[in-house]
Amino acid sequence: MAKRKGTITQPSQDDLKTFIKTGKTVDWISEKWNVTPQTVRSWFTKFNLSLPKKNGLKTTYNRKNTVGPRTCPVCQENQNVNYIVAEKHWYCMQCYTEFDANNVIYVYNDRGDLVEVIANKPGLWDKLKSANRKDVIRTITV
Repeated sequence: MAKRKGTITQPSQDDLKTFIKTGKTVDWISEKWNVTPQTVRSWFTKFNLSLPKKNGLKTTYNRKNTVGPRTCPVCQENQNVNYIVAEKHWYCMQCYTEFDANNVIYVYNDRGDLVEVIANKPGLWDKLKSANRKDVIRTITV
C-alpha cells in the first residue's frame, strides 16, 4: 500500500483481496484511498475480484386465507352470510345476526351498542374482550 505524496495510487490486487477477506466495504476502501466508491468498483473489475455476496433476507410470501362461507348459528342459512373484515365477524342478512368464528352471537341495540353476547361454552368469556364489560349481558346456551 505505497502512497506517494501528492499522487493517488491504487492498491495492489493482494491489498484488495486482503480488504475483502477482512470484511471491509467499498465505502471503507474509498475513504482509505481517498477516491470515490465507483473508482473502487472499477479496481475490482480490473483485478477480476468481487465482493462477497450479501445474504438476502429470507422472506416468505403468505397469501391471506380467504374467509370461506359460514352457516348462521341462528337460522342455519349460508347464502346471505357476509364477512365483516373490520370486526372479523360474520353477519347474516336473513336474521340480522352477527357472530364470530366460535359461533358467539353479538346482539346490538338500535344505537349500535353491544347489549348481549350469547355463547354455547362458558369458557369463552375470558377470551372475548368485548364481553368482559359489566353492562353486557352474557348468556350461555345449552
